[in-house]
Amino acid sequence: GQASMMIGVVPAQLMRGCSSGAVSVLSTRVRRTRLVNGALMLTALSASFGTAQAQEGEFLSGAKLFDKSGNEVSADSLKGSSVSLYFAGQWCPMCTRFTPSLKEFYSKNAVCSKTGAQKAQIIFVSSDFDKSSAMTHFASHGDWLMLDYDSPLRNELKLKYQVWGGAETQFLKPSGGRRSGIPGMVVVNASGKELAFLSTEGQGANALKGWKIEEAEHKF
Repeated sequence: GQASMMIGVVPAQLMRGCSSGAVSVLSTRVRRTRLVNGALMLTALSASFGTAQAQEGEFLSGAKLFDKSGNEVSADSLKGSSVSLYFAGQWCPMCTRFTPSLKEFYSKNAVCSKTGAQKAQIIFVSSDFDKSSAMTHFASHGDWLMLDYDSPLRNELKLKYQVWGGAETQFLKPSGGRRSGIPGMVVVNASGKELAFLSTEGQGANALKGWKIEEAEHKF
């Protein structure tokens, strides 16, 4: 008779990091090895393993991200960096006071001075009341990204992470409570899982100490 054996292998891929020179990133490829008549047949298959991996790609699926020049940026560019959502509106005095501190933090920590690699990225999720105001607001921000104002995901993220301005409540019609107003920041991974909540509304720039950019558990 024929002997058959299935073996699952998840290889690791190394990417260059800032301090140690290498950061380990798991591949999402699963190889199945079948032994038939003494011959090995390798078949590479894409597989989902675990809820978070199965959801990867759904978090920003279909949404557009733009840089300060108005160029669309692929979500794939976020891989390997630490990513935080930034909820803010120009009409909010606390936001306009906090953003300069965030710009300073970002300019000092976002890019590796040795390799030029992107260590951190911010995605601005606007709480402005119209697109024109949002674009004017974004122009005053640091050199990070903005989620398309017209994307339904913009308001979905506010409800998901329970962060929005009080003046937005009438439009969002939340079914649950709000844990924070704006400015608010949430560090996330590629599946949209919350890795850290930064209470910037209450703590201001001090809350940024909770963003562990260099640590693997805070990577996208």
